[in-house]
Amino acid sequence: MIVDDRRVICGSANINDRSQKGNGDSEIALVVEDTDMIDGVMNGEPYKVGRFAASLRRKLYREHLGLMKPESVEIQTPFKMPAPTPNPDETNDIGDKLVRDPISIEMENLWNGTAQRNRAIFSELFKTVPSDTVRNFEQYKKYVPKATVCHLAPGQSLEHVKKRLCEVRGHLVEAPLDFLIEETGIWENADWKGLNPTLQVFI
Repeated sequence: MIVDDRRVICGSANINDRSQKGNGDSEIALVVEDTDMIDGVMNGEPYKVGRFAASLRRKLYREHLGLMKPESVEIQTPFKMPAPTPNPDETNDIGDKLVRDPISIEMENLWNGTAQRNRAIFSELFKTVPSDTVRNFEQYKKYVPKATVCHLAPGQSLEHVKKRLCEVRGHLVEAPLDFLIEETGIWENADWKGLNPTLQVFI
């Protein structure tokens, strides 16, 4: 957990009884409260951030958004070296500047836009399920191809598939919250009343 680009909690605990009750799994966590403060931005305003917390959060954002340059596993860099080898300062890099303010409108648009674009590409090529384009069982029957699960949908050229996959950026995909949303019978009943209508799909 990274809080306000100032504090980091890094540990093994999960939000469940096994981790939280204290008589189940053994857990360990590290809390980092950085005293090395640098200039940052929060909601468009100047804001002092911890060097470790901010650089960790920005690095993760850049990875998830596909803003990091590919690196060969054969090339040794300071980022691949153990402590006490210091990492280079990336706070002035173009990618770092794009993710500097975590709650700006620009950041929200970049995050959501990347997730939507990646989801559209995967849906087109693999007919992924669940999908927001499938709102009832009739649409489901027409949407799912007669192909092996997790394989490419038929009728696509190799060149087209390569081109579309090259347009994927990072790891983000938009969560499909409206999958089978019109099939109220699967979630409007006593067993599922009050629960998220998409929950049953993932169980």
